[in-house]
Amino acid sequence: MRPLFIVIAGLCLAGCAERAEAPRVPIRMGGEGDARVIADAAIVDMTPPDAAPQVDAAPPTTPPAARRVWYLQRHDDPADGLRAALDPPHTPAVFTDLAAPVLVDWRGPESPGAEVLVRRLSAGLPSAPFYVMDERADQAAADVSWLAARALDHPNAIRLAERPVLVIAPPSDRSGLNAVRARLNALPIDPVLLIEVDVDDRPWPAADGIIPRTRAGADPDPSTQDAARLRAGRAAAAAIGWAWIPRVGPPANRRLDTPDAPVARDSSAALIRSLVLGRRSALRDQPIVLVDAVGAWRDDRQLDPVDGETTDAPAALTADRTQTAYGQARLTAVETHLSRVRPSLPPRLAGPPLLLSWRDASSVRAEADAAGIAVQIEGVGDGEWLLDGRPFVLPADAQLQYQRDGDVWVDLEFTGDTLHDRVVLPQSETVQIDLSAFAGQVVEAVVLRATSSGRVDGLRLQAR
Repeated sequence: MRPLFIVIAGLCLAGCAERAEAPRVPIRMGGEGDARVIADAAIVDMTPPDAAPQVDAAPPTTPPAARRVWYLQRHDDPADGLRAALDPPHTPAVFTDLAAPVLVDWRGPESPGAEVLVRRLSAGLPSAPFYVMDERADQAAADVSWLAARALDHPNAIRLAERPVLVIAPPSDRSGLNAVRARLNALPIDPVLLIEVDVDDRPWPAADGIIPRTRAGADPDPSTQDAARLRAGRAAAAAIGWAWIPRVGPPANRRLDTPDAPVARDSSAALIRSLVLGRRSALRDQPIVLVDAVGAWRDDRQLDPVDGETTDAPAALTADRTQTAYGQARLTAVETHLSRVRPSLPPRLAGPPLLLSWRDASSVRAEADAAGIAVQIEGVGDGEWLLDGRPFVLPADAQLQYQRDGDVWVDLEFTGDTLHDRVVLPQSETVQIDLSAFAGQVVEAVVLRATSSGRVDGLRLQAR
């Protein structure tokens, strides 16, 4: 086997033309050596894992449609899942294999994932193993031989820079990893090795890239430091030239197994928050996002469609919060926020804003009424709310206008920078910005930002 290499640019799925290669550095047999951690203990927000906003005045070169979406497929039985335990129960709709690239949860040659992986590859569907090593350290060498023969060397395997992808979720004690590396070194195959890790469990095992166990966009809560941990992990991966594959998806409801586990207030809003913040944190030269998960019925993280009546029973599972049979909505949200770019402006921006991030303030909130959006910030700090996170193309005659009171403003996010990185915000209460200079460029999101209490009224993003 050739030595493993770190690929820091030019990633490409199977069938894509390979771009110019960046320098490669041989993988070490040890870990990554605990690269510098960027600490920011004051941050309790859900912003992307960046130490500071990235400002790039150049026009965007990687529109959202170019971001690659990988799905993780689990194999829970819907009948044993949380939706089946509701009263009345929700039922799974007819669902077929995704045509998109899928990482298949694989736990040995006799596991359900083995059959799914072989079936998908044989059907021409791009796939790669997500090798969960729990209780399989003694079988690691044999497992790798099976994967190499039946998956990694298959023409339909997911590839990056012409190399097949192997994702490993090691056990907590990392046992078996040396056996995996030794077996790979003895085989005529050179996979891109991605490791699932807790981002602050360092030093990390040697690999080509990282998939964090924590999903982007957990509910904003001053008691959690997930955003700061993800930001530090992404910075550390970038510092050593490793790939960083952000993880997004619906929040988990683990009450079937953990009766006192939290229940998300609005899982649809939580999913959108995760998609937008995960999309932001994808590296510009490695624009891949992992969506977790198809088939995750046990803890209600499934993306698969469900039918049934709206219910809040039994309270032991729902915490008296309404559970809606969302149909295709979760898959549609992934498509519209990660894979599709609309050719037209958003129809309206006056709906209830979705809190994305906050810093330092003791609390932040924003409420919409018929006239506009009122922002309340308690303490010294700032907040950020999503008005529309579905990417769209600016037409030639677009204009942004609104009235504002206080340090509150509306911003458009491009790839790598924002409207107000490019245009000075008027100091007057009336804001009117001609967007014709940006015609044809992709806006990834429309956001509301504030550094004090205030209000935005009469918001319009429209063609003149």
